[in-house]
Amino acid sequence: MQTISWEVIHWKALARKIWFPTANLALANGIVEDGTYKINIILDWKIYLWAWAYRESEKLFEAHLFDFQWDLYWKNIEVIILEKIRENVKINSLEELKELINKDIDYIKWNCFYWITFWTFDKFHPWHIYYLSQARKYCEKLITVVSTDKNVEKIKNHTPVDNQEVRKTSVEKSTIAELVFVWEENNHLKYIEKFKPRVVCLWYDQEWFSSELEEYIKKNDADIEIIRLESHKPEIYKSSKM
Repeated sequence: MQTISWEVIHWKALARKIWFPTANLALANGIVEDGTYKINIILDWKIYLWAWAYRESEKLFEAHLFDFQWDLYWKNIEVIILEKIRENVKINSLEELKELINKDIDYIKWNCFYWITFWTFDKFHPWHIYYLSQARKYCEKLITVVSTDKNVEKIKNHTPVDNQEVRKTSVEKSTIAELVFVWEENNHLKYIEKFKPRVVCLWYDQEWFSSELEEYIKKNDADIEIIRLESHKPEIYKSSKM
């Protein structure tokens, strides 16, 4: 997925006339192709879901801000391009533009972009926050599945310090993931089948469950991508050291 960091500028403010305020970025050639996109924007450590159209003729990336009222002029924002939803079309009136924007909003809100993570999350610490925060940047909703106590014992040959309910509560309190579950012992793939995520996000050395997941994707020809995050300060935050 593509990430852009740029400064918000003043522009013509046409969309504001139809009550769709926008944030605009003037981009260099070739960064993005012409089209309308579903995006996340990261601003002051918070993530917002927006729609954004890039017009190659004007070198302008123009975003509609969902339920956002604050001034962004001259602020630097980070844009995560999630999906191209359509090609740009010629607009003949402001009413036609309004109708098209409403269709884009409906599509984005009803076609959710799920990512899912699986982990132990024992003694919840900064490494876990990093893992969840990185995954959350690239989706609309993050689902996190916490390993059961029995599963931790089977995989790691020791009992977790915190039990599964405490670990689940710790993840929920971080407010990074929208949905948090405890893994079901007899149905490891339940949340994959239920939510049909675009991406399963694993840690760089996470081996358990990965072979089962790869087999499921291949067998069902599922449109699911497996992404592994890079290590984050393993000399400090690796669980064995902590």
